[in-house]
Amino acid sequence: MTPSGRLVRALLEASAFPGFVLGMIALTRFAQVPGVHRYDLLLLAFLGWQLGMWLLKIETTAELGAIFLFHLMGVTLEMWKVGHGGWSYPEPGLSKVLGVPLYSGFMYASIGSFFLALWKRLELRMVEPPHLGLTLALTGLAYLNFWTNVWMPDLKPLVVLLALPLFWRSRLETDLAGVRKLPLLLVFPLLGGAVWMAENWGTAFGSWRYPRQDTGWTWVPEDKLLSWTVLVLVSVVIVWRISSRTTRSSDARPAAP
Repeated sequence: MTPSGRLVRALLEASAFPGFVLGMIALTRFAQVPGVHRYDLLLLAFLGWQLGMWLLKIETTAELGAIFLFHLMGVTLEMWKVGHGGWSYPEPGLSKVLGVPLYSGFMYASIGSFFLALWKRLELRMVEPPHLGLTLALTGLAYLNFWTNVWMPDLKPLVVLLALPLFWRSRLETDLAGVRKLPLLLVFPLLGGAVWMAENWGTAFGSWRYPRQDTGWTWVPEDKLLSWTVLVLVSVVIVWRISSRTTRSSDARPAAP
């Protein structure tokens, strides 16, 4: 297979879970199971996908745990934002907690799954990585800001400004697909824009909605582009640290006799 073919294959495989999430959100808008709420059906479908990926050994137990971490971070943030009127989930469901259906965490988990799968399939490496302590501090500030910006000034522009010098020299490198040193500062907005488009897809099919969409669908506010860019930054850092630890653990294992 050519290098470009390997790249396309890796992208398609990594996109399988996000694609399934978006596909099920669209499908359940029109096709329903009698006696089962849409939100509950989505939760069962996403749980079944993850269980199947683990049983088929496509995902390891460690990767499944990392995906659960993304789910937990996402669903708790959703509860906080919905509780403060950021958006709403208008349909009923037995799996709703504090107004938030538990399937919603899988939207965040699918982002984590994409990065984990792509990192593994392309055998990505971080070239000229940023200072670890400063990176973790910035990541913590970025995630904390998602919680605090309901009653404090929004710090996302500050996070972006601090990220510029921190990640200026950092690249993602792979030999597998012939791709060399993709700048991280390019990765963040590109994938942030992709997630924003996915969010428009979800609201267009009525899975959740913003207050401005109560009288009819409109595009998700453009300021969410910055939010998703910062979330991609957080996600990439988490996957980088998980992958680094996994690599060190594998290198430390004694060779087979």
